[in-house]
Amino acid sequence: PAGDGGREAQEYLTSKKRAYHFVSCWHLNEDESMFMWRHYGGPSHGVAVQSTVQRLYECLKHDARISIHRVEYQDFCTVQPDYLPSLVHLGGITKRKSFNAEREVRAILTAKSSGDGVPVRVDLGALIETIHLAPQAADWQEKLLRELTAGCGASAPVIHSGWEDLR
Repeated sequence: PAGDGGREAQEYLTSKKRAYHFVSCWHLNEDESMFMWRHYGGPSHGVAVQSTVQRLYECLKHDARISIHRVEYQDFCTVQPDYLPSLVHLGGITKRKSFNAEREVRAILTAKSSGDGVPVRVDLGALIETIHLAPQAADWQEKLLRELTAGCGASAPVIHSGWEDLR
């Protein structure tokens, strides 16, 4: 649209792209992250699923609609204007540099139609290595999570987070 430097067009393209893309975000780190617990899990209600990029890939490679990407963190203030259309195209794998502590890997599913969600078959036993409970999670939460995990065919251990500082 004229008069706004293409901003409305970018917002329109981004909204259309969101309607047809479903994203599963994963934190890429060898160890638990206090940053992630504080910002996404909380001290008593969070659950973190530990896996590897290889396991994620192996569990999703059968589905051609899914691609796996490491998120790139950009300083949008210094991006050249001719690169802006690429950022719209890379909307699922590009974020502001200020989010780089998240160190994300994303599995992105591109659907043929928009909707509330798309089912994907995943072998949870092959995907999940360990399940970490929030530091202050109650015993009943641990028991329930063990039952749910077993009911899904996963035998991954369920453990409390090692972050004592959050307890």
